[in-house]
Amino acid sequence: MARLQEPWPRAQTWENTRGQASNVTFVDGLESFRGKWFAYYGQSDTTLAVAVADPATGFGTGLATDG
Repeated sequence: MARLQEPWPRAQTWENTRGQASNVTFVDGLESFRGKWFAYYGQSDTTLAVAVADPATGFGTGLATDG
């Protein structure tokens, strides 16, 4: 079990910071496909996007174990 020290995802792009509900980013679904993780997320209640993570390349820093 682990958790991020900083929120992910967070509003950073134009699409995330402008819309019906500005500065809102929320994950709608998480899918494993062909060895990668796809996180589908909404941006300010106006658009959808996908973030792709490859476990083979690591997830960067910011993880802390949960005890």
